[in-house]
Amino acid sequence: MIAMSPWKKMTNSVFNWEESYFGGYERVVYDHPSIFIPYSIKINLGDTHGTSWYIANKVMSIFLTKVIKHHFTRILLDKFKVKSVRGYIPSLDKRVAVINKNSLKKALDMVTASDADLSNLFIHYRKLILASTIEWELSKKDDKSNAEAIANSMQQDFERCKEQKPYTWGSGGSVSGELKDDTEFVNASQDYGDWHPTSSEMKDANNLVNMLDISFDPKEDRVENLKCGKMSPHKVAEIPAGNTHVYHRVEENMSTRPFSICILADESGSMRGENDERQNHLMKVLYTAFSQILPQDKMFIYGHSGESTPEIRIYHDKYNTTFAQTINSQLNNEYNENYDGPVIENIYERVRQQTSDNIIFLSISDGEPAGEDYGGPEAIKEMKRVIEKCKRDGFVTVGIGLQYHSVKDIYQYHTVIKKSDDLVKNVSSLVNRVVKTEFKD
Repeated sequence: MIAMSPWKKMTNSVFNWEESYFGGYERVVYDHPSIFIPYSIKINLGDTHGTSWYIANKVMSIFLTKVIKHHFTRILLDKFKVKSVRGYIPSLDKRVAVINKNSLKKALDMVTASDADLSNLFIHYRKLILASTIEWELSKKDDKSNAEAIANSMQQDFERCKEQKPYTWGSGGSVSGELKDDTEFVNASQDYGDWHPTSSEMKDANNLVNMLDISFDPKEDRVENLKCGKMSPHKVAEIPAGNTHVYHRVEENMSTRPFSICILADESGSMRGENDERQNHLMKVLYTAFSQILPQDKMFIYGHSGESTPEIRIYHDKYNTTFAQTINSQLNNEYNENYDGPVIENIYERVRQQTSDNIIFLSISDGEPAGEDYGGPEAIKEMKRVIEKCKRDGFVTVGIGLQYHSVKDIYQYHTVIKKSDDLVKNVSSLVNRVVKTEFKD
């Protein structure tokens, strides 16, 4: 059987960035860090097939960094040819080494097959890359008759190609612009006494854990609550009560990749009343439940509000394991405005400084983003950009709407909590769906 060429395989990547609401391939290129290319290396673009100069040039730069990363530099530089290029005046004459087209194709094939994250990007822009020419300018001291010495000098220069600061989306160097830079993290107050789970919170937490279909076993996954399969001994007592879902099934090769949990609470003015109490209860239940299956350093819990600029309150993270000492202060906080986009982007960066895990990010809210000179369709659009940008890095944002049905218009994964009875069932179902879809090996 003839193996299929790597550029023929057009299956989507793990996080489906190819289907991005904001442009897929081009958005990935825009969001990729800018790249330093030594002056001696020149990229001559051929037929860009309708792609803008900026995108085409950056795709080529990204390609060069991946060649270096996967140690294919020598393959790219194989069989180069040296030619003379006349300048406007004799003193500007120069010699350049031109990358061989077959070597370029071979390096591209190997990068495409080796780089799982951006494989589809290189497939998409394959014609553009192969239509381009890469040249390297020889210095006056380079001996044009010594191909090995030239190759060594070329390799040193090519391996100087590297990523620099991220692409600037407006001011502030981020999708969220200046508001992101103006965001402040503060420690939540510890003035309202230590919290201990109530019987109601423990009951909901235990029910939530029982409904979670999550296993970190590398070989198999156990599916509970089935009508047929193997008998679950701990369920036998439920048969007289009419529960026939007392069997389980073991699914092989369905292990869950490790993940951490992040929770964000909306502490804007509209949350005052029934919703802030329901949210406080939900946060305590989630913390109690996930504490049974995750270490403390895999939980990140924040709240956010602010008057003219965003403020993020830290209830718990890797370096502030203070949930029990701070969560009771939540109902006594100042509830003002909600700047969701810059808040999510800042939390993403903070969490990424503490872990490289995949993240389920539960964002609890009762409405749309709204702040001083911030809100409406543009704020929602910016927020969606932030969410998709984070998802490409395994940071999957989930919307929990407290009596807020439009949550479905913002988040791919979402649920609506209409009443307290919905809490455990809706949240467990949502988390199970995210884990099964995004975090399965």
